Amino acid sequence: MGQTYRLMEEMTVTDYSIAFILSSKLVSNSTRKALSRLKLTYPVYALSMKDALKKARDLIDRHGTQVIVSRGKTCDFLQQNLESQVMEMPFSSLNAAFVVQQALRHSEKIVHIGTKRLNHYVRESLKLLGYPPDLIAFYPITDDGPISQLVQKGVDAGFEVFVGGVVVASQAEKLGKYAIEFGVDEQIVELTIRNAEMMLRRIIEEKEKQEIIRMILFSSTEPLVAVNAKQEIMLSNLAFSNIVGCPPEELHGSPFDPLLKQHHIYDAMDGGGAEDPEAVHVIMNRSPVLVNGANFGSVITMQRSEQIQQLEYQLRQSLYTRGLTAKHTFADIIGNSPAMQNVRIQAINYAKCSGTVLISGESGTGKELFAQSIHNASRRSGQPFVAINCASLPASLIESELFGYVGGAFSGAKKEGKIGLFELANQGTLFLDEISEIPIEMQAKLLRAIQEGEILRIGSDKLTRVDVRIICSTNRELKEQCRQGKFREDLYYRICVLELLLPPLRERLEDLPMLCYNLLMRHNKRYHKNITSIQPEVLRLLSQRDLGGNVRELSNLIERMVILATGSSIDMETLRSSGLIPAERDSAEKGVPVSGETYNLKHGERETILAALEQAGNRRQAAARLLGIHPSTLWRKMKKYGMIS
Repeated sequence: MGQTYRLMEEMTVTDYSIAFILSSKLVSNSTRKALSRLKLTYPVYALSMKDALKKARDLIDRHGTQVIVSRGKTCDFLQQNLESQVMEMPFSSLNAAFVVQQALRHSEKIVHIGTKRLNHYVRESLKLLGYPPDLIAFYPITDDGPISQLVQKGVDAGFEVFVGGVVVASQAEKLGKYAIEFGVDEQIVELTIRNAEMMLRRIIEEKEKQEIIRMILFSSTEPLVAVNAKQEIMLSNLAFSNIVGCPPEELHGSPFDPLLKQHHIYDAMDGGGAEDPEAVHVIMNRSPVLVNGANFGSVITMQRSEQIQQLEYQLRQSLYTRGLTAKHTFADIIGNSPAMQNVRIQAINYAKCSGTVLISGESGTGKELFAQSIHNASRRSGQPFVAINCASLPASLIESELFGYVGGAFSGAKKEGKIGLFELANQGTLFLDEISEIPIEMQAKLLRAIQEGEILRIGSDKLTRVDVRIICSTNRELKEQCRQGKFREDLYYRICVLELLLPPLRERLEDLPMLCYNLLMRHNKRYHKNITSIQPEVLRLLSQRDLGGNVRELSNLIERMVILATGSSIDMETLRSSGLIPAERDSAEKGVPVSGETYNLKHGERETILAALEQAGNRRQAAARLLGIHPSTLWRKMKKYGMIS
């Protein structure tokens, strides 16, 4: 198998931007398989801790590797000795449970030699399987002695099964003992790969930002300096360097104010230097750099006021233009279920042409995510992506937002006029979210703009040509809207040239674990948490929940649990403290008799709702808790069955 992967690497161009350095051959092979399945060519190395550091430095120096992925003690060692980004491939409770089951089949005289965080999963797995958590002994790996000593200690103590990493397993087998090495879950590998790519994108974006800052700094013809909280120079440009007569690299760390005094530079606003024949007067502006309210330094400019105003205007224009971009690509779409694979392939094919796309799906299924991905995969990817939520604007404003207006077109209009979204999206993509909410009287004008590629600003008599790809989305049944006279049939057929129907989460539950772990990592970063796993029981209960809001609702649930979690794993206690415990358990704990058949909404919904309402004394919120659904979901179901007038 190893020869096959080496042959593949020779035949393909290896992408060294991310590298996997792992001590376990088992985990290395799983990683190679995942990369092959994802058609990625990042290198994978199975090396000891000592060789791992040497290889990492070689990759960084020779190939410019940006992200290194490792595991366990090797990861800790690399993080301590490298300045580059080192990311951990996490362990999971699923891996621990699998290893524990294997060990228990052989003997109950088991010792785990490894890290405390991994032993946590071992203990949790024992509890999950109904065993006391201390059934498996634990020898923590420290920097004080070699692993071989710990293994020998276990042998002397009479342990028959050794659980741990590759070194532990190797040492134990040499001494004739049964050993089990921790592997890695397939979904954890894929999630780690995606997270490494996200980290790589952030690193690249940060370097691009730093380069932009550096170019702005050095392209300025006026003196510009950045100082830290101690007023020591961190960055300076050539214009400032020319004033003081020192190259920028020699100024780094110099106290700013004494340097100005030494070179007779005065702030004209302070009136200093009047008696100094060598005085250099500048208009100095100090802008503090504040992070969470704390002062981290200042950016100091020495320019004429009118030049500062012009620079501010240019920066504002740049930020405005950069806002019209699509952030997401198909790589950001999580899910390998057949339903998602089919819709992803369909969307990729749609990206190759310029036909109008209608994306239909329930709320929270990712309609804008697909719209942005289609744009970024199309020939228009370098052009603007302009999005508007048609439900968020009053009917009176939609026309001016879409088509713009000339100066003085109506009362309150800007005298210079306003450019519309069609013109802003010229050569790019215009995304009309919730297209069904556009007023019927506006639909004829929209149809003409899409069909003819021409728009007419309000108050103007001149048509403007635009080349815009239209992508629309809706969570309603537009054909039914047409039958009810709420949506023009000719507009429907014009926007539905290419149709994309996004599956709700309940039709792709196999994607739930991957989505949960992806959302976990995202909210980890947001709230500065280090939660590494979600217990299988939690995933199972989440899959049984009525997620009417789909991925958006799932994200809210995971966010809530991340905030409330106290340990390194989202467990049943977290679920309980979040108020998300299923009806069966919640009611059982409160002494309320609940039948699993009675409150199964998949069978006899109307009767189930009536039974829940009766038990809850016709209180909807209490009935919703019994059913394990949101009150708004209960309200919709009651309206569906004619239980609400």
